[in-house]
Amino acid sequence: MVRLEHVSFAYGSNLVLEDVSLSISRGDFFCIVGPNGGGKTTILKLVLGLLEPGSGVVEVFGGPPRRARARIGYMPQHTFIDPHFPVTVMDVVLMGRINAAGFRVFHTGKEREAAYQALEMVEMGSFAKRPFSALSGGQAQRVLLARALASMPELLVLDEPTANVDAAVETGFHGLLETLNERMTIVLVTHDLGFVSRRTRSVACVNRRLAVHPTCEISAETMRELYGRDVHMVRHDTLLEKGRGVQACQGDREGGGG
Repeated sequence: MVRLEHVSFAYGSNLVLEDVSLSISRGDFFCIVGPNGGGKTTILKLVLGLLEPGSGVVEVFGGPPRRARARIGYMPQHTFIDPHFPVTVMDVVLMGRINAAGFRVFHTGKEREAAYQALEMVEMGSFAKRPFSALSGGQAQRVLLARALASMPELLVLDEPTANVDAAVETGFHGLLETLNERMTIVLVTHDLGFVSRRTRSVACVNRRLAVHPTCEISAETMRELYGRDVHMVRHDTLLEKGRGVQACQGDREGGGG
């Protein structure tokens, strides 16, 4: 579904990506990790056709990324919606229909039904008429995910989707993504290797250059090379106890006994 071959990219004289190659297949849950400024978001923007490579080839669904936009759902790292603007949850999700239906002042019943189905997918259907500003952080994240799902994409691209929520919300969000992965391919940029999905077979580690590793082979040495220092890892396990989720966290210093 996605192919990058010998791709390099620079912002002016600042080389951000160098000779990057990767392939993402249909049904993958593909994670990209790396330090700030390492090129993670730049890769996503190349896949979305928002940037053009300085050299190399980028293909999505076998063609130029711009032609594939209607088949991609995108949740950016930073989304700002003025809390004083009187917009409902449904209004926010309908923004995700613009690629599929074009900009409209009034939306058809078909578009509203697609938006409502997206809300149902993230278990927020009953919130459709509520003000977006009244939502909690975790609820707002689900609504923004529904916006990305409203066009019924084949490929879902997420840039640090849980950067501003707490650990409990993050755990639930990843469980939701695992369910969505049964329907679509997911590409996820994250800082937190502890939340790499159980569905993930491979992880792309990027810091200007890119290396793809089987998930089971990610080690302390891999992380030291990627970040340039020892990093503190937190392992998050979700256990079921008497029908409710209990989060257990275990911290290990990478480079030690980890």
